[in-house]
Amino acid sequence: MKTFKEVYKEHVALTNKNKVITARIKEIENLETRRAVAAAGDREKLAELHGFIKDNETELMKLYQNEYLNNIIIRFLQDNEKAALYNDCKPALVTVLNKYNGKPYGEKTSKKIKAELKALTGCYIWIAAREINISIRNDNYYEIASVRVVTNYDNPVITPENKINAAALENITVFEKYTDNPRKAARDLIKAHKKAYDAIEKAQIELSNYLHAAPRSISNNINGWITKPLYHTIL
Repeated sequence: MKTFKEVYKEHVALTNKNKVITARIKEIENLETRRAVAAAGDREKLAELHGFIKDNETELMKLYQNEYLNNIIIRFLQDNEKAALYNDCKPALVTVLNKYNGKPYGEKTSKKIKAELKALTGCYIWIAAREINISIRNDNYYEIASVRVVTNYDNPVITPENKINAAALENITVFEKYTDNPRKAARDLIKAHKKAYDAIEKAQIELSNYLHAAPRSISNNINGWITKPLYHTIL
């Protein structure tokens, strides 16, 4: 697993790349100018603008595809950031919580733990009954990323007796999943979506053909019948 800083660097680079792509799309489409020209009724100028789009259609399609792919990759990177952020902070959490293991989690102890974790990780870390919240911020105190992890109900990080339970860290749930190759995962996801969409489209055509051949009374009522629970038990 990469560190948070490594993943964040990828995220920023891809976001900046997408900004360039988006700017080029806007340049080709020139939407605001086209609207103004259309409102003014200048058909010749409007035809010229549409012609420019047509001449750059291949590039525009490629730009759309790259922008879409990058947006999906960014979603994977956002999950990777959260998973990496917890992974980076885990050694410090283990060290500090083991130091205070079994001690009452009062206000003074809470402040000490928070300060020690901040010194070790550079992150702001809050601990509650069954959860740990980690936040990383820039020099202006703006939150760059955060992650929330939870412990088992039977093994909380702060016990019902309000004592610190370091053993809870042995079984933590991180909701965000780390993906080793976000670009490949994004491409695979797009392919799977396309495959599913094509299958649905094919099924809709088949259904339309069946309904066209069926008696009219069947065609008019099939949608109502098919949603009834009984329908699923007779197949």
